[in-house]
Amino acid sequence: MNHKILLDVSFGALGYSGIPQDNRLMYSTFAQSRKIDVTGIFFEWGRATPSVLRKSDSREVDRIGSSSLILGNILVKDGISLRLRGGPSHWLKLLFYLRHLMRNRSIMWNVPVDMLGDAVWRQLFSKTLTEEEHYLIREGMFVTGDFSLLHILDRTTIFGALGPFKLKTDGYDFAIFHDSRRIQVSPNTKKIIRYHDAIPITQPDTVEPSFTRLHLKALRYCAKDSFFVCNSEPVREDLVRLYPALEKRSAAIPYRIEQANKQIGRKIPVVEIVQNRISFVTLGNAANGKTIDSVEGKVRILAAEQEFPKFILAVSTLEPRKNFVGLIRAWERVLATCDSSLKLIIVGSPGWRFEETFAAMKPRVASGQLLHLVGVPLDELQVLYRQAECLVFPSFDEGYGFPPVEAMVQGTPSVVSDIPVHRWVLEDAATYANPYNIDDIADQIARMIYADDSEHLRMDLCRRGQRILAKYDRQVIDDQWCNLFDRLRADGGAPK
Repeated sequence: MNHKILLDVSFGALGYSGIPQDNRLMYSTFAQSRKIDVTGIFFEWGRATPSVLRKSDSREVDRIGSSSLILGNILVKDGISLRLRGGPSHWLKLLFYLRHLMRNRSIMWNVPVDMLGDAVWRQLFSKTLTEEEHYLIREGMFVTGDFSLLHILDRTTIFGALGPFKLKTDGYDFAIFHDSRRIQVSPNTKKIIRYHDAIPITQPDTVEPSFTRLHLKALRYCAKDSFFVCNSEPVREDLVRLYPALEKRSAAIPYRIEQANKQIGRKIPVVEIVQNRISFVTLGNAANGKTIDSVEGKVRILAAEQEFPKFILAVSTLEPRKNFVGLIRAWERVLATCDSSLKLIIVGSPGWRFEETFAAMKPRVASGQLLHLVGVPLDELQVLYRQAECLVFPSFDEGYGFPPVEAMVQGTPSVVSDIPVHRWVLEDAATYANPYNIDDIADQIARMIYADDSEHLRMDLCRRGQRILAKYDRQVIDDQWCNLFDRLRADGGAPK
């Protein structure tokens, strides 16, 4: 008998890598499994007025229309405010929302993928899955409902006395949610939390304070009724350190890595990617026409020369934990000691607390030495991975870290921070540096590119990488999930 899974896929509406990518690849893995029947569930993120379907026996046009509204507004976060000031319209919406929040009844319905499948694909899956996997969505099962992410979070933080949000999950063996969610599932459904990291607790200075408060509250609630599947063993160790009772109610299953993506049909010149994706947001008010024209002129010269100079690559959201300031300082030392023409390409959108990172990037972006790219789709990112001299990923902490493994798929070695997660994920297939030691990061970059034995080192790391990648193959990850589901079924799983 196949395992019937309800999988939250709402994170797929976010960026290209990290948790959203794991979200999409999990659905793809389950949808292709012989032992799993998966249904994806998605919902809006904002504190929206429930202006969607409210009756389970509503007409087809209501189900289609409501699903369409949710897909179109899935990431809208500026919904109803809980502030106590506002006009009659605000108060009416707020009272309507609070009434809905206190009711604690949800209605779910099937999403008509024959009509909305393409929208589901574009909104939730296209940033990661290949075109060949489009059929998984067209032939898949999806549900949605008259609730939102903030609806759930409000019952976790502000209105905790109302109790958990109740979700009717009859017919599903397991319900899987990304991040701790204070949701009560049906009695015959086992609740699983896909736990990505404890960073909001262990690295509080790198996140917004609200992240830490929410993480603590949600984790406390879910520790009572959930089984946790961590993305790495070091993350599981952090979790058990926080809640020792979870030692027997947790497991580590890593992210799946899509190896097939190394086969790229269209060859895209790096300079073309740079021209189309370059951003000057880090310049702020200094982003005047003269500066932008100067940098774009230098890129046009590179295009005319048809040969892009050597570059190192960094891929991540711009936020303190990723240590971009340390990376830039290390790269500047390589410029001074080894090669003044070596470029740094940073691919990533601003996240939070990015002011210091912007300040470090600004003069080098203005000079055209540092190229900041945003909105880079998968096929173009793979080109950048493959053409880079190396990836540099000096994070202070990670839950897993997709980019070094993605670079490995394209045959490019990485310089990474010497932290437990990287040692667990990458083993001996990367070069390690102390993320707090700028000279060490610079030395490892220089060794990777300019040392007498750099070619041998790179080839050796790539050879070792093939062994590492085998651990994250789709079938291997599928087997690990199925074995876990079998075990949880046999022993009763997580408590209710």
